[in-house]
Amino acid sequence: MRKILWTLFYFFIFSFLLHNSFSYLDPDYGWHFRFGEIIWQTKDVPHDQIFMWTLAGKSWVDHEWLGNLALYGIEKIGGYIGVSLFFALLIILTYIAINWHIFTFYLKNRTQQYIFAVFEIGTLVWMRPHLGIRLQEITVICFALLLIILDRWRIKKNNVILLLLPPLLYIWACSHAGFLIGLAMIVFYFGYELLSSSFPFLKKWTNESTTLPPNTPLFLGIISIASLGATMLTPYGIRLYSFLSDYHDSFYRSHLEEWLPPYSFPIHYGQIGIIILAVVTAIGTFFFLKKTNLLKNSLIVFILAIAAMRSVRHFPLLSVGWLILIVPHCIDMLSRFFDSLLKPRAKIYISLITGISLFSLTIVFALGTKFTSTPYTSYCNSYPCAGINFLRQHPEINRNHLLNHYNFGGFVIGAWPELRLFIDGRLPQYPFAGTTTLREYSSFSNKDLIPKKLAEYDIKTVFYLKPPSAPHFNWFEYWVLGYRDSQFTDTKSPLIEYLAQATEWKMVFEDRMSIIYVKK
Repeated sequence: MRKILWTLFYFFIFSFLLHNSFSYLDPDYGWHFRFGEIIWQTKDVPHDQIFMWTLAGKSWVDHEWLGNLALYGIEKIGGYIGVSLFFALLIILTYIAINWHIFTFYLKNRTQQYIFAVFEIGTLVWMRPHLGIRLQEITVICFALLLIILDRWRIKKNNVILLLLPPLLYIWACSHAGFLIGLAMIVFYFGYELLSSSFPFLKKWTNESTTLPPNTPLFLGIISIASLGATMLTPYGIRLYSFLSDYHDSFYRSHLEEWLPPYSFPIHYGQIGIIILAVVTAIGTFFFLKKTNLLKNSLIVFILAIAAMRSVRHFPLLSVGWLILIVPHCIDMLSRFFDSLLKPRAKIYISLITGISLFSLTIVFALGTKFTSTPYTSYCNSYPCAGINFLRQHPEINRNHLLNHYNFGGFVIGAWPELRLFIDGRLPQYPFAGTTTLREYSSFSNKDLIPKKLAEYDIKTVFYLKPPSAPHFNWFEYWVLGYRDSQFTDTKSPLIEYLAQATEWKMVFEDRMSIIYVKK
């Protein structure tokens, strides 16, 4: 029965992930695919801007070149469905790796393992907006593997396992910029171990029961340097870090949805709940259980919780870190409670109900999944398919300097790579015009600057998102938080309002999704 339940558990997760993957198209999918195609054709990583006329000839570092190449290769072999399967398997493998580690060293009781699975499903549900065909999933699985390696080293004190860190960081650095989180985690983890081992008062306060062998500090230093050095063996070398200087401007944190905090509208209630629960359990496990090494684990989860509260983008990392570092230590009391409360026959009934529920939900998600092999025609309710077709049919318009909506960039690159854009989703922080590309793009929403900016860039075609309808508030947001339509200016576009009134501009296309204006 146990093996059947776990098989159903993984099939349920797989069906849930596939259903989520086909429920939307990630806005960056198009440019990931096109750069993978370019890498395959040129046998080299990209070094120059290609798809933006505003940055023509400028240099660029593709931090996700290996992920882009893999995405392109998988689609060429298995189509869009194959890519969806691959990214679903990444998360499945993440959970399998976590369970293998936790069940080996922490939760060997069957009841404990089932309770842990409930926590996993909870984190999976609230990670849903960040899952699908997204290269961020590479950081999720790499972060999980990193924590597992570090925790196994702490438990077994076998330095050999740390030799896995440099190759892991190399693959991570080639696939996603999240590798920086991995480097920071290595420094923090090893630094904590050295400090707690070196200072007796700290060791006593943290309840550490072991000391590091004599040669271990030197080995940790070598591994740390080797891990950093591995990231510099990528095709970009030290240039891999060149983008860091661009991120001093925090403008993107308040203007891009994926960087907004979970308490911004639309509010992510489930994520906020998980963050609070993670902080409470992290504090509780250290102060009440007083188990070895829990201060370090609690500090890591607390830092991840702060990051997740600042930006929804970091929520998956908190989920993984919490599952590995804190949740196993909380489950012992819960499992003893359930074991004392439930009789053996009741446990059998619960297992049967759980198995039937998992099987039923798997079927529901599988039947409800809208499989497609044509992403650029299947998601036209979210992207400007008709607008792109109109521009294709009017080359006299698409040759002009074009101002596109930020949300259109990645999709247009995938659907029509020949069209040159003002901006796309890759480079919100790229230095441009004395500021950043995103700040300069946002100046077109300033009604006092619109005429000046249109003339400055000689914009003759505007391909824009139609202003959305007013947001819908639930009773809590309306009566308690006091949200009103007037607070959300995104429902009106100063640029579209200006173009509609300007005599020198003419609307040539409009549908439910997009609108096109050209200069007369």
